[in-house]
Amino acid sequence: PTSGCVTMPAGLSVALLDGSLNMLPEASFKENVLLGGAPWITDDETALLARCLRARNDEGGAMLVEDLAQRVGHLTHREEMVLQLIRALLMDPHLMLINLKQVGDSVDGWLECVCGVLSLWQRLGGLVPLLQELDNLTADLRFESPFEFEQRVSERVKRRVRGLAAQST
Repeated sequence: PTSGCVTMPAGLSVALLDGSLNMLPEASFKENVLLGGAPWITDDETALLARCLRARNDEGGAMLVEDLAQRVGHLTHREEMVLQLIRALLMDPHLMLINLKQVGDSVDGWLECVCGVLSLWQRLGGLVPLLQELDNLTADLRFESPFEFEQRVSERVKRRVRGLAAQST
């Protein structure tokens, strides 16, 4: 374009996920993901986002953290990416720039789920509506096993994103 107008908030916040993770040494998962986070975020919202982003190890095994107070040790690339994504979303940014190269070339269930949650965040317009939507989508899944929870959340997020996309056309 050779002319036009760009409108943006006075205090534009941008989250950059470039693959380099800066962590607080000897800090808990909660302290690390809330670094720069919105002050109104609750522990329940943090835990919900972690579960919905499938905060599991590369082999699909144990959760990255069982509780938010757990100290974070060595992380794989995928675990680092999950921590970065949660931290970025909890900042409640206007814009997010993400490099997914570090998680590999293959598209798997985890990556589909992450892209679904990010698409939902973008289509709903921010963190507050995303957290409300994830809470609604998962309300009846509280006592599911982690594997069943992840599969069902992933399916529901995909369905909701498709519904939102159809509404906008």
